Amino acid sequence: MKIIIWILLGLLVLYLVFGVIPTLLATLYSYRGVEGRDIDRNPKDLSKTQYRDYIPLMTEGIRWYRDALLKMQTVHVRSYDGLQLSGHYLDAGHHKTAILVHGYHTTIPNNFGMIGQDLLDFGFNLLFIDQRAFGESGGKVCTFGLKEQYDLLSWIDFADRELRAEEILLYGVSMGGASVAYCSDKIVNPKVKALVDDCGFTCVYDLQVLTAKKRHLPGWLMMPLVILFTKCFFGIDIRCSTENALKNSKRPVFFIHGAKDDAVPVSWGQRNYEACGSVKEQMIVKDAGHAVAYIASGDEGKERLRAFIQKYYHTEE
Repeated sequence: MKIIIWILLGLLVLYLVFGVIPTLLATLYSYRGVEGRDIDRNPKDLSKTQYRDYIPLMTEGIRWYRDALLKMQTVHVRSYDGLQLSGHYLDAGHHKTAILVHGYHTTIPNNFGMIGQDLLDFGFNLLFIDQRAFGESGGKVCTFGLKEQYDLLSWIDFADRELRAEEILLYGVSMGGASVAYCSDKIVNPKVKALVDDCGFTCVYDLQVLTAKKRHLPGWLMMPLVILFTKCFFGIDIRCSTENALKNSKRPVFFIHGAKDDAVPVSWGQRNYEACGSVKEQMIVKDAGHAVAYIASGDEGKERLRAFIQKYYHTEE
């Protein structure tokens, strides 16, 4: 009997050491947002990121964003749970506005330096938003789209009422793509004509399992604790899937993904595409990694995005 008790105590210690402690540390690390406060202003060293093969293009995009930022207006909305959210608005005098939603701990110019130029060329004003807990927006915790989806509804209302946008596009990259996907079944404003989900994941649970695997942590031990921890402390259920939201989407969705994405596997993008119940298109870019598919696609990608937009938005005279 004593041997059994010691064995059980030993297993409990192992569970605490290799399960509970890594879980708490990894979870707290993953959901932190405050270190992203420089998201608008200080791009990382591109040679140490997934953008390293596209440095000339990225540098051009970052330079464009820096110049454009001088012409932008800082704007604010209040989130459903009382946070002040910030963004930067470039008014180019168009009747269409694109709301651009960045990824996790990246920078807006990295995500949208190139894309922003193209959307401007397509006839859009640009609203670059800081997701909660990043940039100038309030909050200390990001929730990978689970609460951010409702923030997008506030930004849509702002673009409609305050910016007088006649037509609205949502474009999200990585975590921003997930925010857009989670939001897709909740959009009722008829001015939102279409969505772009660029390398968005399927659910936070899948992301945490993949993260645990990469860090050689015991995912089978961790995940029940992560589910409980995030419910209790952050008020979210990480098992909620973008697929369930996309099934009920009423807006056309353009899905973009890199075939060699090791942060958000292309299979997840395929699942989102297949789940989507609205009109949809897909562009999978060969040899492209995470968050670089549109850049890697070159002129072909630009023309495919332009063609998609022209189907659902009026062209200005």
